[in-house]
Amino acid sequence: MPIPGYLPGDKSKHSHGSKGAWTRKNWLLSIDHVNWEILKARNVWATRHRTVMERIREGDILIFYVKGSQPPSFMGVYEVVSRWRQATDMIWEDERKAQRIIYPWQISLKPLQLGTASVRDLAPRLAFIERKDFWFLYLRGTLANMRRPISEEDYQLILNELKRSQVPVPPKPERLPPPPVIPAEAPGPPEKVAVPAEISAPSHEDVVDMLLQIGETLGFVAKTEEYTPDRAYRCDVTWRDYEEHAPLKVFEVEVSGKVDHALSSLAHAHDVWRPEQLYLIVSDEKSSDRAERLVEPRLRGAFSRLRGKLKVLTWPSIKNLYDNLTPHRELVRDLSKR
Repeated sequence: MPIPGYLPGDKSKHSHGSKGAWTRKNWLLSIDHVNWEILKARNVWATRHRTVMERIREGDILIFYVKGSQPPSFMGVYEVVSRWRQATDMIWEDERKAQRIIYPWQISLKPLQLGTASVRDLAPRLAFIERKDFWFLYLRGTLANMRRPISEEDYQLILNELKRSQVPVPPKPERLPPPPVIPAEAPGPPEKVAVPAEISAPSHEDVVDMLLQIGETLGFVAKTEEYTPDRAYRCDVTWRDYEEHAPLKVFEVEVSGKVDHALSSLAHAHDVWRPEQLYLIVSDEKSSDRAERLVEPRLRGAFSRLRGKLKVLTWPSIKNLYDNLTPHRELVRDLSKR
């Protein structure tokens, strides 16, 4: 059923030309190879992010980049052919592993073209890839290209390259069997309860997306992948009170444990924007004490001007805040209005 209080089929709220007509948008999305096979089989796509759902509408074009493909490639173009609805089944790989619905909002798709279009080969001709040597930056995140649609010209370039590969679109995609139902009580003697595996750290893009949504929920104008005015550094996430103002808070997410580049980015943001607060999220450290010990020597040396301005956080603290805010998103948004 359609999402209550949200009418994705209302094309008058999407994008308009000079005469008020609805304009289709072309979106670039990244997906892992396992869920890509499920998408092809079922002709559906889903998301857990309301901000993504609010951008994509019926009639839009979705271009899928498959993470881990060799060579790195776009592999399919689909048209959105339904309104958003509530997901009722666990169909995605990570949902089946977790035995719960992770992506609650779902749309139906119609395949337009499958194939293999090398990103490296197309990058010199794609306008949305501004820094050709760093094409991979534009494929980060589920809704890639910094959550911006791509032009019709770029879409046609990708589509024509996919057509050249001569991969036919299956007329009747295979339907996967439903996931097994786990009974509440299994017969027989009780079994040992397995100790659940330690939760792995989220990816860089997951942490960035959580920070984006937390900022939007709290009433900030939140942006990702924002360059400093001189384009010397690209900051992972910025929060500002108004679009035309400089950022109040700047975030860098570091997943490798090598924090020097992240600190350089924050130091430059401090120099050009003078934000109220800088945050470094060390996403491969669960202990805040260990994370602070990692950064402290730098704050006594080259980055001493960040002392008192920089806060070091860990990914569990961000995820905990995100998990607690999400169920109350609309109420917090309303209370944050000023």
